[in-house]
Amino acid sequence: MKEIFRRKYFISLSYMLIAVIGIVAWMNIPVEMAPDLQLPSVTVSYSWANTSPEVIEQEITRRVEGVATRLRNVEKIRSVSNEGRASVTITFEKNTPVEYRILELQEYLFGLRDELPRDVRRPNITRSIPQELQEQETFMAYSISGDRSMRELFQFAEKHIRLPLLGYEGLADIEVEGAEDPALTIRFDTGMLERYSISSDQIMRQITERLNWRSSGFIEQNGSRLSLLIPPQFEGVEEISQMLVAIPKSNRRVKLGDIALVQIEDYPVKSIKRLNGKPALTLIFNRESGSDAMRLAEIIRNEIDIIAS
Repeated sequence: MKEIFRRKYFISLSYMLIAVIGIVAWMNIPVEMAPDLQLPSVTVSYSWANTSPEVIEQEITRRVEGVATRLRNVEKIRSVSNEGRASVTITFEKNTPVEYRILELQEYLFGLRDELPRDVRRPNITRSIPQELQEQETFMAYSISGDRSMRELFQFAEKHIRLPLLGYEGLADIEVEGAEDPALTIRFDTGMLERYSISSDQIMRQITERLNWRSSGFIEQNGSRLSLLIPPQFEGVEEISQMLVAIPKSNRRVKLGDIALVQIEDYPVKSIKRLNGKPALTLIFNRESGSDAMRLAEIIRNEIDIIAS
Protein backbone atom coordinates (compact mmCIF):
# COMPACT_ATOMS: atom_id res chain seq x y z
CA MET A 1 0.00 0.00 0.00
CA LYS A 2 2.82 2.41 0.85
CA GLU A 3 4.40 1.78 -2.55
CA ILE A 4 1.11 2.66 -4.29
CA PHE A 5 0.81 5.94 -2.36
CA ARG A 6 4.40 6.81 -3.16
CA ARG A 7 3.76 6.24 -6.86
CA LYS A 8 0.56 8.28 -6.63
CA TYR A 9 2.38 11.29 -5.18
CA PHE A 10 5.23 10.87 -7.67
CA ILE A 11 2.82 10.84 -10.62
CA SER A 12 0.96 13.91 -9.30
CA LEU A 13 4.23 15.75 -8.77
CA SER A 14 5.34 14.85 -12.32
CA TYR A 15 2.11 16.24 -13.81
CA MET A 16 2.47 19.46 -11.81
CA LEU A 17 6.08 19.85 -12.94
CA ILE A 18 5.11 19.34 -16.59
CA ALA A 19 2.31 21.92 -16.23
CA VAL A 20 4.69 24.48 -14.69
CA ILE A 21 7.26 23.94 -17.45
CA GLY A 22 4.52 24.31 -20.09
CA ILE A 23 3.27 27.59 -18.61
CA VAL A 24 6.79 29.04 -18.42
CA ALA A 25 7.55 27.98 -21.99
CA TRP A 26 4.25 29.41 -23.27
CA MET A 27 4.95 32.78 -21.63
CA ASN A 28 8.41 32.96 -23.24
CA ILE A 29 7.49 31.92 -26.79
CA PRO A 30 8.09 34.89 -29.15
CA VAL A 31 4.95 35.97 -30.98
CA GLU A 32 5.54 36.86 -34.63
CA MET A 33 3.29 38.19 -37.39
CA ALA A 34 0.93 39.64 -34.76
CA PRO A 35 0.77 43.40 -35.24
CA ASP A 36 0.82 45.62 -32.19
CA LEU A 37 -2.76 46.88 -32.16
CA GLN A 38 -1.89 49.39 -29.45
CA LEU A 39 0.28 51.54 -31.72
CA PRO A 40 -0.23 55.16 -30.63
CA SER A 41 -2.18 56.83 -33.41
CA VAL A 42 -4.93 59.38 -33.98
CA THR A 43 -7.15 60.11 -36.97
CA VAL A 44 -8.34 63.56 -38.01
CA SER A 45 -11.51 63.56 -40.15
CA TYR A 46 -13.13 66.42 -42.06
CA SER A 47 -16.44 66.45 -43.97
CA TRP A 48 -17.24 68.74 -46.89
CA ALA A 49 -20.56 68.05 -48.67
CA ASN A 50 -20.15 66.11 -51.96
CA THR A 51 -16.81 67.61 -52.93
CA SER A 52 -14.64 65.53 -55.29
CA PRO A 53 -11.59 63.65 -53.91
CA GLU A 54 -9.21 65.86 -55.94
CA VAL A 55 -10.53 69.07 -54.34
CA ILE A 56 -10.65 67.43 -50.89
CA GLU A 57 -6.98 66.48 -51.24
CA GLN A 58 -5.92 69.93 -52.41
CA GLU A 59 -7.96 72.06 -49.99
CA ILE A 60 -7.97 69.92 -46.82
CA THR A 61 -5.81 66.78 -46.81
CA ARG A 62 -2.50 68.38 -47.77
CA ARG A 63 -2.96 71.20 -45.25
CA VAL A 64 -3.71 68.77 -42.43
CA GLU A 65 -0.66 66.71 -43.43
CA GLY A 66 1.43 69.88 -43.20
CA VAL A 67 0.12 70.50 -39.69
CA ALA A 68 0.79 66.89 -38.67
CA THR A 69 4.45 67.11 -39.67
CA ARG A 70 4.92 69.84 -37.03
CA LEU A 71 4.08 67.38 -34.23
CA ARG A 72 6.85 65.61 -32.34
CA ASN A 73 7.49 61.86 -32.35
CA VAL A 74 5.61 61.32 -35.64
CA GLU A 75 6.55 58.05 -37.30
CA LYS A 76 4.12 57.93 -40.23
CA ILE A 77 1.29 59.98 -41.73
CA ARG A 78 -1.32 58.29 -43.89
CA SER A 79 -4.28 60.00 -45.56
CA VAL A 80 -7.31 59.01 -47.60
CA SER A 81 -9.36 61.55 -49.57
CA ASN A 82 -12.82 60.30 -50.50
CA GLU A 83 -15.78 62.16 -51.95
CA GLY A 84 -16.83 64.65 -49.29
CA ARG A 85 -14.43 63.33 -46.64
CA ALA A 86 -10.76 63.58 -45.67
CA SER A 87 -9.09 61.29 -43.12
CA VAL A 88 -5.50 61.72 -41.93
CA THR A 89 -4.07 59.04 -39.61
CA ILE A 90 -0.97 60.05 -37.63
CA THR A 91 1.08 57.21 -36.16
CA PHE A 92 3.51 58.08 -33.38
CA GLU A 93 6.60 56.39 -32.04
CA LYS A 94 6.13 53.82 -29.31
CA ASN A 95 5.54 55.18 -25.79
CA THR A 96 4.67 58.65 -27.12
CA PRO A 97 2.38 60.64 -24.75
CA VAL A 98 -0.44 60.80 -27.28
CA GLU A 99 -2.73 62.88 -25.02
CA TYR A 100 -0.28 65.79 -25.16
CA ARG A 101 0.18 65.38 -28.90
CA ILE A 102 -3.59 65.57 -29.37
CA LEU A 103 -3.64 68.89 -27.47
CA GLU A 104 -0.90 70.21 -29.75
CA LEU A 105 -2.78 68.95 -32.79
CA GLN A 106 -5.98 70.69 -31.68
CA GLU A 107 -4.10 73.98 -31.36
CA TYR A 108 -2.63 73.62 -34.85
CA LEU A 109 -6.00 72.70 -36.37
CA PHE A 110 -7.61 75.70 -34.65
CA GLY A 111 -5.08 77.94 -36.37
CA LEU A 112 -5.81 76.19 -39.68
CA ARG A 113 -9.55 76.87 -39.69
CA ASP A 114 -9.30 80.27 -41.43
CA GLU A 115 -7.45 78.68 -44.35
CA LEU A 116 -10.17 76.08 -45.02
CA PRO A 117 -13.37 76.68 -47.03
CA ARG A 118 -16.18 78.07 -44.90
CA ASP A 119 -18.62 75.18 -45.30
CA VAL A 120 -16.12 72.53 -44.13
CA ARG A 121 -17.31 70.95 -40.89
CA ARG A 122 -15.27 71.05 -37.71
CA PRO A 123 -12.67 68.25 -37.49
CA ASN A 124 -13.22 65.05 -35.55
CA ILE A 125 -10.17 63.60 -33.73
CA THR A 126 -10.28 59.96 -32.65
CA ARG A 127 -7.83 57.38 -31.35
CA SER A 128 -7.64 54.61 -33.92
CA ILE A 129 -5.69 51.67 -35.30
CA PRO A 130 -3.87 52.58 -38.52
CA GLN A 131 -5.86 51.54 -41.58
CA GLU A 132 -3.11 49.32 -42.98
CA LEU A 133 -3.33 47.07 -39.90
CA GLN A 134 -7.09 46.80 -40.28
CA GLU A 135 -6.59 45.72 -43.90
CA GLN A 136 -4.22 42.96 -42.80
CA GLU A 137 -7.12 41.13 -41.16
CA THR A 138 -7.95 39.69 -44.60
CA PHE A 139 -4.48 38.23 -45.15
CA MET A 140 -1.70 40.66 -46.02
CA ALA A 141 -1.54 44.24 -47.25
CA TYR A 142 1.28 46.49 -48.38
CA SER A 143 1.38 50.18 -49.24
CA ILE A 144 3.70 51.60 -51.88
CA SER A 145 4.42 55.28 -52.35
CA GLY A 146 7.02 57.54 -53.88
CA ASP A 147 7.71 60.62 -55.96
CA ARG A 148 5.73 59.26 -58.91
CA SER A 149 2.29 59.83 -60.36
CA MET A 150 -0.57 57.45 -59.57
CA ARG A 151 -0.33 55.96 -63.06
CA GLU A 152 3.41 55.30 -62.68
CA LEU A 153 2.85 53.69 -59.27
CA PHE A 154 0.06 51.55 -60.71
CA GLN A 155 2.19 50.41 -63.66
CA PHE A 156 5.09 49.61 -61.31
CA ALA A 157 2.80 47.59 -59.00
CA GLU A 158 1.33 45.65 -61.93
CA LYS A 159 4.67 44.91 -63.65
CA HIS A 160 7.02 44.32 -60.72
CA ILE A 161 4.72 43.02 -57.97
CA ARG A 162 1.34 41.71 -59.08
CA LEU A 163 2.32 39.77 -62.22
CA PRO A 164 5.52 38.15 -60.83
CA LEU A 165 3.93 37.09 -57.52
CA LEU A 166 0.65 35.71 -58.90
CA GLY A 167 2.45 32.52 -59.93
CA TYR A 168 3.01 31.33 -56.36
CA GLU A 169 0.89 28.43 -55.19
CA GLY A 170 -1.76 29.45 -52.67
CA LEU A 171 -2.00 33.09 -53.80
CA ALA A 172 -5.43 33.69 -55.34
CA ASP A 173 -5.13 37.33 -56.37
CA ILE A 174 -3.46 40.66 -55.65
CA GLU A 175 -5.75 43.68 -55.69
CA VAL A 176 -4.31 47.13 -56.36
CA GLU A 177 -6.39 49.81 -54.64
CA GLY A 178 -6.10 53.53 -55.29
CA ALA A 179 -5.77 53.54 -59.10
CA GLU A 180 -7.03 51.76 -62.18
CA ASP A 181 -5.85 50.94 -65.68
CA PRO A 182 -6.04 53.94 -68.05
CA ALA A 183 -9.13 53.96 -70.26
CA LEU A 184 -9.72 54.79 -73.90
CA THR A 185 -11.93 57.89 -73.98
CA ILE A 186 -13.72 59.34 -77.00
CA ARG A 187 -15.22 62.83 -76.68
CA PHE A 188 -17.53 63.58 -79.58
CA ASP A 189 -18.14 67.04 -81.02
CA THR A 190 -21.93 67.14 -80.73
CA GLY A 191 -22.15 69.91 -83.31
CA MET A 192 -20.33 67.78 -85.90
CA LEU A 193 -22.46 64.73 -85.08
CA GLU A 194 -25.64 66.75 -85.59
CA ARG A 195 -24.31 68.28 -88.78
CA TYR A 196 -23.58 64.89 -90.37
CA SER A 197 -26.47 63.03 -88.64
CA ILE A 198 -23.99 60.49 -87.27
CA SER A 199 -24.91 58.21 -84.34
CA SER A 200 -22.25 58.07 -81.61
CA ASP A 201 -23.63 54.71 -80.41
CA GLN A 202 -23.06 53.16 -83.83
CA ILE A 203 -19.46 54.44 -83.90
CA MET A 204 -18.77 53.03 -80.43
CA ARG A 205 -20.11 49.62 -81.52
CA GLN A 206 -17.79 49.63 -84.52
CA ILE A 207 -14.78 50.54 -82.36
CA THR A 208 -15.63 47.86 -79.80
CA GLU A 209 -15.88 45.21 -82.50
CA ARG A 210 -12.52 46.15 -83.99
CA LEU A 211 -10.82 46.20 -80.58
CA ASN A 212 -11.88 42.62 -79.74
CA TRP A 213 -10.74 39.25 -81.03
CA ARG A 214 -13.39 37.86 -83.39
CA SER A 215 -14.16 34.36 -84.57
CA SER A 216 -14.16 33.58 -88.29
CA GLY A 217 -15.27 29.96 -88.02
CA PHE A 218 -13.20 26.77 -87.89
CA ILE A 219 -11.55 24.14 -90.08
CA GLU A 220 -11.34 20.34 -89.74
CA GLN A 221 -7.81 18.96 -89.87
CA ASN A 222 -6.68 15.40 -89.03
CA GLY A 223 -9.83 14.76 -87.03
CA SER A 224 -9.37 17.95 -84.98
CA ARG A 225 -11.30 21.19 -85.15
CA LEU A 226 -9.20 24.38 -85.27
CA SER A 227 -10.81 27.73 -84.50
CA LEU A 228 -9.93 30.72 -86.64
CA LEU A 229 -9.64 34.12 -84.93
CA ILE A 230 -9.31 37.64 -86.30
CA PRO A 231 -7.04 39.83 -84.11
CA PRO A 232 -7.94 43.41 -83.11
CA GLN A 233 -7.61 45.87 -85.98
CA PHE A 234 -6.30 48.77 -83.91
CA GLU A 235 -2.88 48.94 -82.28
CA GLY A 236 -2.98 52.48 -80.95
CA VAL A 237 -4.92 55.70 -80.46
CA GLU A 238 -3.68 57.14 -83.76
CA GLU A 239 -5.17 54.26 -85.76
CA ILE A 240 -8.52 54.73 -84.02
CA SER A 241 -8.46 58.45 -84.84
CA GLN A 242 -7.87 57.58 -88.51
CA MET A 243 -10.92 55.27 -88.67
CA LEU A 244 -13.31 56.32 -91.44
CA VAL A 245 -16.93 56.93 -90.47
CA ALA A 246 -19.66 56.78 -93.13
CA ILE A 247 -22.01 59.77 -93.39
CA PRO A 248 -25.67 58.58 -93.61
CA LYS A 249 -27.41 59.08 -96.97
CA SER A 250 -24.11 59.96 -98.60
CA ASN A 251 -21.06 58.33 -100.17
CA ARG A 252 -18.76 60.54 -98.15
CA ARG A 253 -16.78 59.48 -95.10
CA VAL A 254 -14.96 61.44 -92.40
CA LYS A 255 -12.15 60.54 -90.04
CA LEU A 256 -13.13 59.86 -86.46
CA GLY A 257 -10.46 62.33 -85.34
CA ASP A 258 -12.31 65.11 -87.21
CA ILE A 259 -15.48 64.66 -85.16
CA ALA A 260 -14.11 63.40 -81.83
CA LEU A 261 -11.10 63.62 -79.50
CA VAL A 262 -9.57 60.17 -78.98
CA GLN A 263 -7.08 59.71 -76.12
CA ILE A 264 -5.98 57.54 -73.19
CA GLU A 265 -6.95 58.91 -69.78
CA ASP A 266 -7.00 57.78 -66.17
CA TYR A 267 -10.33 56.74 -64.68
CA PRO A 268 -11.90 59.42 -62.44
CA VAL A 269 -10.69 58.50 -58.95
CA LYS A 270 -13.07 57.88 -56.07
CA SER A 271 -10.37 57.80 -53.41
CA ILE A 272 -6.88 59.31 -53.15
CA LYS A 273 -4.36 57.82 -50.72
CA ARG A 274 -1.16 59.47 -49.52
CA LEU A 275 1.66 58.18 -47.32
CA ASN A 276 3.93 60.74 -45.68
CA GLY A 277 2.68 63.33 -48.15
CA LYS A 278 3.31 61.23 -51.26
CA PRO A 279 0.86 59.37 -53.56
CA ALA A 280 0.25 55.82 -52.35
CA LEU A 281 -1.42 52.60 -53.46
CA THR A 282 -2.49 49.60 -51.39
CA LEU A 283 -1.82 46.00 -52.42
CA ILE A 284 -4.25 43.46 -50.95
CA PHE A 285 -3.02 39.84 -51.06
CA ASN A 286 -5.80 37.21 -51.17
CA ARG A 287 -4.85 33.61 -50.53
CA GLU A 288 -6.63 30.46 -51.67
CA SER A 289 -8.76 28.61 -49.15
CA GLY A 290 -6.80 25.87 -47.38
CA SER A 291 -3.36 27.17 -48.34
CA ASP A 292 -0.50 27.46 -45.85
CA ALA A 293 -0.81 31.07 -44.69
CA MET A 294 2.48 31.14 -42.76
CA ARG A 295 4.52 29.75 -45.65
CA LEU A 296 2.83 32.02 -48.19
CA ALA A 297 3.34 35.08 -45.98
CA GLU A 298 7.04 34.29 -45.66
CA ILE A 299 7.38 34.00 -49.45
CA ILE A 300 5.57 37.29 -50.02
CA ARG A 301 7.67 39.13 -47.44
CA ASN A 302 10.90 37.86 -48.97
CA GLU A 303 9.81 38.82 -52.48
CA ILE A 304 8.66 42.29 -51.39
CA ASP A 305 11.99 42.85 -49.62
CA ILE A 306 13.83 41.98 -52.85
CA ILE A 307 11.59 44.30 -54.90
CA ALA A 308 11.95 47.13 -52.36
CA SER A 309 15.75 46.89 -52.50
